[in-house]
Amino acid sequence: MKQIDSAITIIEDTAKLLVSYPEQVRAQTATGEASATVALRCHGQDIKKLVGSGGVMHKAIRKLADRMGAMVGIDLQYERVVETGAGAIPLPSGNQRSYVARENWPQGLILSLVERTATAIFGPHRVVKLVNGNSSSVIEILLPAEMVDPQDRVELQDALDRVFHGIGRAQGRLLSVKVAETFDLEVDEQPRTADGRYVKERGR
Repeated sequence: MKQIDSAITIIEDTAKLLVSYPEQVRAQTATGEASATVALRCHGQDIKKLVGSGGVMHKAIRKLADRMGAMVGIDLQYERVVETGAGAIPLPSGNQRSYVARENWPQGLILSLVERTATAIFGPHRVVKLVNGNSSSVIEILLPAEMVDPQDRVELQDALDRVFHGIGRAQGRLLSVKVAETFDLEVDEQPRTADGRYVKERGR
């Protein structure tokens, strides 16, 4: 179940980057022969961040969890978000959800999570590019042609965009995600870094 353990770690790490009290995020899991369930526990003030308005964040994470499980032949169910019950000093009311840009936003940490997530939902043959603007960044995930069903690609892009936009707002950078089929796996000759990641700077 090593691959499922990796997927559960990705879910937990995603949640930690979305919330105000990451030290209180815990993934509770139950595994069977061909199935697994994961529920997140977090500080009470962070439940809304992991659920989202109308449940949009929960649905986005669940979509990614479904795909990660399917990639390894496991029925992975992402379930509820519950309060840990642990005490914490409440954040000042003005800091609850307002966006504040950060010059030193954790680019490397977020890119590492993008890399791991992209591998888990698309497989190893993908390229991740980060295009930085003055106040926002676009994460581009490039796939071999005809690798993913077009409808699945759109739905996964929407889920990734929702999740990483939320992470960006929590970490001080406006982020968006685009997924595109742009290269032929057999003839692609683009130079790559050791981990397959491109980083471009624009307008800085």
